[in-house]
Amino acid sequence: MPTDHGTDLGIDLFELYDVGSHKLPELATEYSIAAVGIATATAQATPLFTRPSEFGGVNGPLGPEWLSFSKTVGWLLDQTAKNLDDTGRALVMAADAYAEADDAAKRKFDQLKHEPPMR
Repeated sequence: MPTDHGTDLGIDLFELYDVGSHKLPELATEYSIAAVGIATATAQATPLFTRPSEFGGVNGPLGPEWLSFSKTVGWLLDQTAKNLDDTGRALVMAADAYAEADDAAKRKFDQLKHEPPMR
């Protein structure tokens, strides 16, 4: 049965802290890498949409669609990375604030913060 104070709370707070300070930032990094990958793919693929003037101009009909799609996906990945970072910081702040309110929880939380992360 969960408790709302003491050592058990300290363990719960550490889990919030670990997610906020390690796991979410790591996940955010993956989204940032994906956003860079989309930008790179866009730059590399855009020339593939060019066509001779005899066929109607510089870009084929899919060129603008490709650019719009890739920009949207890149923006979504970038925003997700930022949101994950912000959420991580909020979890760390919440864990610290709760720990300050309960001495036993704070002792256990501080103890766990100084141990190597469990992965």
